[in-house]
Amino acid sequence: MSQRKERKCLNCNERPLCPEAKAEPLCLDCLKRLNRHTCDFCKIDHHLMERDENAENKLCFDCRRYFKRYQEEPTFCSYCAHKACFGGKSICYRCEKQEVKYGSPSACEDCGKLSAFSSPSILSKSEGRTICFWCLREFLTQKRREKSMSRKRTAKQTDLISKLQRASCQNCRQSSYIIDNLKKQLKEQEKTSKMELLQLESTINALQSNRKDATVDVITEYEEKMMKLKEEFEKERVVLQEAAGRADDLRSRLQDYEQKVAEARGERLGLENEKKRLFEQLQDVKKQLSDVQTKNADFDMPVSTKAPIVDVESDDDDDLKWM
Repeated sequence: MSQRKERKCLNCNERPLCPEAKAEPLCLDCLKRLNRHTCDFCKIDHHLMERDENAENKLCFDCRRYFKRYQEEPTFCSYCAHKACFGGKSICYRCEKQEVKYGSPSACEDCGKLSAFSSPSILSKSEGRTICFWCLREFLTQKRREKSMSRKRTAKQTDLISKLQRASCQNCRQSSYIIDNLKKQLKEQEKTSKMELLQLESTINALQSNRKDATVDVITEYEEKMMKLKEEFEKERVVLQEAAGRADDLRSRLQDYEQKVAEARGERLGLENEKKRLFEQLQDVKKQLSDVQTKNADFDMPVSTKAPIVDVESDDDDDLKWM
């Protein structure tokens, strides 16, 4: 029994097709490398092959196949109003496949066109709303963009908070180190000054007890030394008190810094809540707009002419594989 020949990429014609992208016969490398473009006929975004970059009509793979088969300019669909009807039909190939499988369409809740089919796949991806295939693609694209922006915004806020926390911890460690050194120096200097004072007082007492044998000049010299030491001790005490005041100032600045970090966290939560509220208001406005468009469409809705049911080569589920 002969083995089935493996299909190659239509762009490079070298590598096998990517199994995850059944709607576009391209390999994984070409899917990553090629630019996306909107089809001139059905208005579906697709990967534009390199040989079609300078073409007059930049078409998707389905419209290319039908255009090559019928060799004629397509007409506008009576359902979706896109220029994608081939072979003299009044309904495009995408709406025709949906109508065969899911029945007559209804008005789209977003654009108001008569092109929304009750497909379970579309309902599950559109959060239960009745929308057309094109509005579903736009909805999912916008949802991915918002999710990506939210991740980037959260990453920036997390990075900022971590930097603030590291800075606050570093300032706290530095302040504690300075305060400990100041206390240690103060204790050592007090101990040294007390010992010197005790030695001087003992010397003065010994001189005073033996005043008859000591001269007045020696006593005066020791008294002057003692006064100088007392003055130096008072100066050092003032310096240490100023250093302790600076340490208290550093501690208060650290507390203010931590309070700013807490306020930044509160502002971030407030922005997220405001974003949720605005998104809900946007959804309400969209719903009200769709209701108005549906009411207007009831007065001047075009009469659709159903085309005969024909066999279509590709399944409609392939159009949704990209999502």
